[in-house]
Amino acid sequence: MPPARTFPRRTLEDALAVPSALKEKNGGHDWATEEVAKALGIARTNNKFFYLTASARDYGLTLGTRDAAEISLTELGRQAVYPTSSTAEAQAKLQAFRNIDAFDRVLRHFKGSKLPELQYLGNTLQTQFGIDPIYHDEFVDLFSKNCRYLGIGATFDVASGAQAELSGVAESASGTVTVAAPA
Repeated sequence: MPPARTFPRRTLEDALAVPSALKEKNGGHDWATEEVAKALGIARTNNKFFYLTASARDYGLTLGTRDAAEISLTELGRQAVYPTSSTAEAQAKLQAFRNIDAFDRVLRHFKGSKLPELQYLGNTLQTQFGIDPIYHDEFVDLFSKNCRYLGIGATFDVASGAQAELSGVAESASGTVTVAAPA
């Protein structure tokens, strides 16, 4: 039997499909699991549906998985799909990401999304974060995809939960450095 996973199988962006379906197709109300599956276009018995609903639950967005009678939004899930502002939406999504203890601990340890090469990272993932080596590639892939989705770069102010600004210098995804961009 493989060791226990300490992180979801799907990205936060993918997992948001579940609370979004509750919002868009059922007004945000609790909904029979079979109906959620239909709304997502996936059979209830399909493993893809299980992993999607389990991920939404693990991120703290919903209650219930494929095996529950119904699936409902949590308060955090409601904040993510019914935000009062773009800032509130971003904060809810960041909180959902950080609800995964392994993601949060790695984010805090490396102070952003820039991870060392896997050959060096592997020991840290195993010894400091308890992630079994069979999951290292998958963990790094999900962590990186989530950071890109959330806009978490190489520097991250853990205390405020925001990108650290370095004296008005920002680096774009292309690697171009912009100093004092026009308003």
